[in-house]
Amino acid sequence: MTRLTLGIIGSLCIIALHADMAFCIGVRPGDEMDREIEKYQSHNFGNYPAEAIVRMVGKPEHEHILQLAMKPTGKDNEVDDLLDLSLVPDAMIYGVRWNDNPPFVLKETKMEECKGQYIALPYKSICWYKVFVDGEKRSKGEKKSRLMGLFFNKVKKSPEYFDKSTNAVILLRSHFGDMQFLHSMASKPKETAAETQAKIMMWAELMWRTATGELARGQDLTTTGIVGLDKLFRQGDTLQTILIPNRPNLQSQIHLVALGSLLHVVHDSFTKSHTERELSNGSSSGEGLPDAPGNAVRFLNYSLQNSSAHSEQDTRQAVNLQIVTELPNMVSVSRSLIRLHSEGKKWEEVRPYFSAIFAVKDPTTETSSGGFE
Repeated sequence: MTRLTLGIIGSLCIIALHADMAFCIGVRPGDEMDREIEKYQSHNFGNYPAEAIVRMVGKPEHEHILQLAMKPTGKDNEVDDLLDLSLVPDAMIYGVRWNDNPPFVLKETKMEECKGQYIALPYKSICWYKVFVDGEKRSKGEKKSRLMGLFFNKVKKSPEYFDKSTNAVILLRSHFGDMQFLHSMASKPKETAAETQAKIMMWAELMWRTATGELARGQDLTTTGIVGLDKLFRQGDTLQTILIPNRPNLQSQIHLVALGSLLHVVHDSFTKSHTERELSNGSSSGEGLPDAPGNAVRFLNYSLQNSSAHSEQDTRQAVNLQIVTELPNMVSVSRSLIRLHSEGKKWEEVRPYFSAIFAVKDPTTETSSGGFE
């Protein structure tokens, strides 16, 4: 849901051009800022994270949806603006955040302070910021050039596309490259609904089979038999090295990390600036399975959108509106998937439900801005 778009005000403050997150740099050491952000990410910190996490990772809407989905007395069309994650396992919270914040290492960089160590919020936050903003500019073909030794001017270059061949980190690939399906969006202009759907179903199968324990954390991603994974990953890439490379405490809970990442994609598919979707017609997704949501008309493309217009649909107000006016919605579908997971359903048993969640009206329909220019 959260698509991070950052900018600079003056030389001290970083702001997000969507949501209302902001923090300042240059006024204190980076490690102090890391500790500040880490403090706010503790979900044992009462309800304060709901307001504080926006400083770095945007409003915690995915966590909010998980909370509603796992609330024992919750209803599918009920909203609750208080963030209480006591019912949500740590590993699932990490997983639902992973799509926006996958850990990475810079093996080659001119930023010596960022080289050779894992970067993921809240750690090495300034390094994370520099990588993200540089990637965003490169994806747009923007470069700053110095004029007269004093001022900078933006010059246009050919936009860069981050994929396996460029050795780009997943943070850039998932926001500006070939892994934008992690946000239920098309990766390139002119990509068809069928192409995006196939990538999402590929990830759904990988994450579900991991969530149910069929795939172990040491599974090589190029030998799973899941079509398309070899185009994204290299031999030696495993579930552990991709999802939790620097989190040994989550190794025994990688099944919940995988479920969280999968639910992130599901949530985003109900966000209007990510996926254009019809209303449900009441049809079933299969015998013994929940009702099917409306078909996807098209999966939208971020490069065709205005970031501010896009972000308006990532707000709590927009999420709550979707929850109270549509059914199935992101909460009811999340609740159904969490239940099916708890029942130990295998991929073959839930495939029809995922096919219904990500069903497309016309496979040949190309992506667009969705009107969010």
